[in-house]
Amino acid sequence: MPKDEKIKSGLWEDGKRIEWFNETQVSAINSNQLDYSSFFHQTDSERMVEPHAKFRKPNFFDERLSDVKRKIAKLNVKVQTNNSSPLGGGLTQS
Repeated sequence: MPKDEKIKSGLWEDGKRIEWFNETQVSAINSNQLDYSSFFHQTDSERMVEPHAKFRKPNFFDERLSDVKRKIAKLNVKVQTNNSSPLGGGLTQS
C-alpha cells in the first residue's frame, strides 16, 4: 500500500503497468460489467490471470497477514537474541 494509504488498482503485463483503474472501473470489474482483459496489449496475457478476477481481498486475508506478521516478529526476536550472544549467532568454540 502506498504511503498515502490510497489503494490503487491496476493491470500489469510483462512486469509493466498498462492501466490504472479508477473507482468506477473497479466497481464495474467487480460486478462483471467491465472486462479488464480488453486492456491487455498481448493476446496471450489474458490466460495468465484467473478468469473473472476481482479487486477484492481473498477470504481470510487479514487473518493470514496477521499470522505472518506474528511469525516475522518471533523470528526477529530470535535473531536479536542470537546476535547478542558473546559468540554471535549461537556459535560455539571447541
